[in-house]
Amino acid sequence: MVEGIIGAKDVRKAFGGLDLGRQRTIVDALLIVTVNPAATNTGRRLDTSLIDLGVEGRPVIGVAAPLPVEIINTTQWWVQWLPLAGPAFVAIGVLVGVILCNRTNQEWAMKATRCRAISW
Repeated sequence: MVEGIIGAKDVRKAFGGLDLGRQRTIVDALLIVTVNPAATNTGRRLDTSLIDLGVEGRPVIGVAAPLPVEIINTTQWWVQWLPLAGPAFVAIGVLVGVILCNRTNQEWAMKATRCRAISW
């Protein structure tokens, strides 16, 4: 798991050269990372003073230095539009139904007008 990191002359550079999945595995194995809730809404900016790092069996310490954190959104672009898909299909169905029903009503109205015209 930590091959290439232990014994490296520049551990930071060796760790930075790993892919993200392997970095997460190493951090998960070595540290307990806790992101505490913020008192106020800070938007998408992460307040690093809310991050606590700990090691199994040792007290939790706060992170003193700011850490570079990248928020990655891995959801597809269309997922956020899914809640609108159902109502859109219903609205289209209603519109088609109204158009068809109106056409049928117009046909019957024309037939009724012809029947009245013939009966007079």
